[in-house]
Amino acid sequence: MDMNFPKAFTITLFSQIIIILSGIMNNIIIARRFGPEGNGVYSMVITTSVLLLIFSGAGLVTSNTYWVKKNSDEVSIIFVNSLVFAMGVSILIFLSYVFFAKEIMNRFFSQDIAFVIALSLPFLLIQEYNQGILWGLQRYGYYSFLNIFRAVGLACAIVILILLMRLDIKAAVSGWFLVISLSSVISIFILWKEVGITWIYPRLSILIRSLKMGIKSLMIDIVWFLSLRIDLYLVAYFLGIKAAGIYSLAAF
Repeated sequence: MDMNFPKAFTITLFSQIIIILSGIMNNIIIARRFGPEGNGVYSMVITTSVLLLIFSGAGLVTSNTYWVKKNSDEVSIIFVNSLVFAMGVSILIFLSYVFFAKEIMNRFFSQDIAFVIALSLPFLLIQEYNQGILWGLQRYGYYSFLNIFRAVGLACAIVILILLMRLDIKAAVSGWFLVISLSSVISIFILWKEVGITWIYPRLSILIRSLKMGIKSLMIDIVWFLSLRIDLYLVAYFLGIKAAGIYSLAAF
């Protein structure tokens, strides 16, 4: 799926439009089905997962794009390093949740939903790292395909589970987790089948080099995200999850 710039721009724009429209539809369905409280829970799930992704990702998405573009011969090493790092940091985050952060998370979510958020982290990291690699290799078609797959897949899950089967908000979160997991697996398959990565041992020196560069962009990502979504946490903390649901709809 290599392509020239005009075609890459067109398909990227098309994928962003699909993401926006799917997001609007999902919010409407969830808000009408569950009201402000359900919409608040769902909005907090998405926001918390993205926040965990940014904090634990260590800027490797940007770093992977840079180093793969600079030297495509290192794509297999960068892929394996990213996979190992994603699994390692996810285990640490999960243990932190179990032993330290469970009470904080349970203030906003039920225990089941908080567990799904913690469990989703390795899949979120892997898909983002792999998309960074695809972007660095200028495989814009595959990059956009994964974005479209997640948007359309989540929209289908919401329609089937919530609109047709009339299940609860936990089903919506489970559908989101399923789509994220499938997207992660597909991204690995694309890199293996279409890009030709090989399964080799990770190299610590290259991982450290990637982390040194990634940390530089990490603080920018954190500040950017918090400036956009810290207000949702403040509303949820002081006024409750129902108020957060109303606020997220107004701010969408």
